[in-house]
Amino acid sequence: MWGFFKKKAPVETKPSEILNTARAIVDQYDDHLQQRPLGFDIRDVRALPFEKGAILNALRLERSSDPREEVREFLTEIALKLAHFQSDIGTRDLSPMPPALADLPPEARDLLDMEKVMAAMSDHRPKHERYQALLERVTVERRDIAQRLQKDDQMLSEQAHKGRY
Repeated sequence: MWGFFKKKAPVETKPSEILNTARAIVDQYDDHLQQRPLGFDIRDVRALPFEKGAILNALRLERSSDPREEVREFLTEIALKLAHFQSDIGTRDLSPMPPALADLPPEARDLLDMEKVMAAMSDHRPKHERYQALLERVTVERRDIAQRLQKDDQMLSEQAHKGRY
């Protein structure tokens, strides 16, 4: 009929192909972060170059396959940044500061009229309240990602002790 019930031959994927795909995903995610530095902002998950879970899995695979501590630390750092990508944010990033102040270098902020700064902060309050509410979700997700990475490290350590690594 349509082939829905036909048995399909298993697709053979070499481990090197899987690792190469993971590296490509991690590279594109890293490029994305370099082109649009995150800071403390919260962005819409749709801004990511791949699905969030796919990026996290690629980062985990890359971490588990690279024995260099500095690489593993970097991959951990960018994995934790995934938590800053949340659903239903929209096209404008949520920032803890009003846009006009967020773009200024710290030394320039000292030269501003405090009344205007307070007015800008007041206008920004609803967005800041939304930011604070989402920041709780970001914090929980960062903790979950960190725990997942620690479990990966424990498993790798156990395998190394058993001589499987």
